[in-house]
Amino acid sequence: MTDLFKAVVAINSSSAISLANWQIWLTLGIVLAINVALYLLRSIGLYVLAKRQGISKAYLAWIPCVWLYVVCKLLGNARIFNQPVQSLALIMTIAFSVAQVLTFVYNFLLYFPLLEYALIGGETLYVGTSAQFGGELIRYMDLDSGLGVYVTKVIYPFGMSASTLKTILENDIIETALVFFNLASIFITVSLYFSLFRKYWPQHYMLISLLSIFISWTFPIFVFAIRKKNPVDFSQYMRSRYGAYQNPYGRPYNPYGNQYGNPYGAQGGQSAHREPESPFEDFEDKKNKKTKDPFEEFDN
Repeated sequence: MTDLFKAVVAINSSSAISLANWQIWLTLGIVLAINVALYLLRSIGLYVLAKRQGISKAYLAWIPCVWLYVVCKLLGNARIFNQPVQSLALIMTIAFSVAQVLTFVYNFLLYFPLLEYALIGGETLYVGTSAQFGGELIRYMDLDSGLGVYVTKVIYPFGMSASTLKTILENDIIETALVFFNLASIFITVSLYFSLFRKYWPQHYMLISLLSIFISWTFPIFVFAIRKKNPVDFSQYMRSRYGAYQNPYGRPYNPYGNQYGNPYGAQGGQSAHREPESPFEDFEDKKNKKTKDPFEEFDN
């Protein structure tokens, strides 16, 4: 939301933002439409994958947060902490859901006064530093170190006072819970992204997993792209690739087709050079070794 305010300020070339400005509502409409489209892509992708794999509760792919349960079931026996992912599906889904709900509630409390201000007919938001505005404006909250939002009236949710809301938002227990569950959520999603794409798109799993992690809106697009792919045993896939790389000639471990891998020998296991009968023949004592006459073929 902070970035949205900054963008709107840049568009208006002013620190005073009229809530009646069509550009604001157009921007919000575009953002909403994009998020709905991404939600549909992810849900369709997971639902089709689940149905193709015979997962009984494929419809969960359409439910916010719970879609993670379908991902876990798709991964089956893939392991995290040496445990099959499908056996951890419920725990992972609960931890992920708690993180998402806590984040939503926190942001709801943080931004509700601004939303309420817009809904009750507030005409203008003022964005900038305190030095720019007079004392008749009320600073809502610090959204970051360099941005302040000022309105003529602030209405807090559920009849709270400003001090009560600030106490809740700055409570150590709530902040600790947010940090803990958000870290758990990050670990879960990172692990599942790599496992999912490694199973259904092994050729490019590293790239698309990293893109999904660092550019979150790409994940629904990639999930939609793999909706009709079949699962792949990654270890067998890598063995086949390694084997093809190591032996491009189609014969096991021997590109030349002879018994000893001799590039100068004939096909079918024949060699143009005599192989030593003993592996130590070359190191035998010269006294015990019969020396061959190098001119023998020229004898009369």
